[in-house]
Amino acid sequence: MSIGSMLSQGDDGGFKGPGIFFYTKGMPVMLLDNLLTPFKLVNERIGTAVDVVIDPNSEVLELNDQYICSCPPACVIVQYSEPTGLTFPGLPPNQHPFFPYV
Repeated sequence: MSIGSMLSQGDDGGFKGPGIFFYTKGMPVMLLDNLLTPFKLVNERIGTAVDVVIDPNSEVLELNDQYICSCPPACVIVQYSEPTGLTFPGLPPNQHPFFPYV
């Protein structure tokens, strides 16, 4: 689907597919499921979105330092105030990548 056709969709729920994902660096995010209980990645855990990785297949439109992408992000990097004990190469111990459900 092109960006133009995606943005022309109304709010009637007739469009079937991924919705619009609004992202602002530093916005609070909350887990809605228990993902990894031993690592404290549990329902209602709050973190801060610090980065987003754009899907390489996404059509990207830049508008005054804002970006509109035709696909969901490949992942969102979330930072927690305390390390969870889970680490990922290239990320500080308190940052974790989260991938969209497909």
